[in-house]
Amino acid sequence: MLDKDRLLAGLAAFIVSVIWCGMALVPVVFADPPPGARTLARACVEKALAAIAAFAAGSLSAPWAATFVNQVVAKYLGLPLQVDALTAGVAIGVLVAILVADPTARTRLAGWASRKIKGVLP
Repeated sequence: MLDKDRLLAGLAAFIVSVIWCGMALVPVVFADPPPGARTLARACVEKALAAIAAFAAGSLSAPWAATFVNQVVAKYLGLPLQVDALTAGVAIGVLVAILVADPTARTRLAGWASRKIKGVLP
């Protein structure tokens, strides 16, 4: 059974990722020359699946995400920041949506991780 925090985290992550994915669809929809039906459908399905993944990640990660985010922020950014489960669940959900929907974001994250964290990537 899902509690209120999990549902709110999943719903907020879903809403934010739908807005982000919708903005990412604008260049595809209004491209010159106009995209074909197959290209448009594929882009819409990819963004919809990213939003669904954000809901799943936000609702499933809400109980433990606060501890994880607090430890990562304290260790790698050096900030004494304390976030609650709802905020952390939304952050994890939106991060998942961005990484699922945007291949350049995955490449940039891998490059950042290889520079900042020793032993993550070769």
